[in-house]
Amino acid sequence: PSMTTRHQQILNNRIKTVTGIQFRRVFAVSAVTGEGVFELAEALLEDLRGKDVFVVGAANVGKSTLVKRLAGTIAEGVSMKGHKGKKRRDMAANLQVTGSHLPGTTLQAVRIPCFSKSGHALWDTPGLI
Repeated sequence: PSMTTRHQQILNNRIKTVTGIQFRRVFAVSAVTGEGVFELAEALLEDLRGKDVFVVGAANVGKSTLVKRLAGTIAEGVSMKGHKGKKRRDMAANLQVTGSHLPGTTLQAVRIPCFSKSGHALWDTPGLI
């Protein structure tokens, strides 16, 4: 799915009004089809700045499915050297996160070391609501 600049502005303004949070960038993605995931992965890799990435949202909206797709996409494109790098890449590519139509499947935050530096990680989190 593609988002026009206008759609991004509307979404950003609505989120800021409701939560007070201002986002720098907004991405339209589909974890099921994979559309937009590559663009999101590229942006994350360009903008890590030594920080972990947390996927946060309401219960039962597809966070774990997105994390699995995103981790695999990042692992495919990231150069991870040595034995530890290969182990991280293989783990991210074969990630077994639990997805279910039932809310409450992810019970605690799950750390996925899919980036080239071991200090960075992608986190799957339980639903907030």
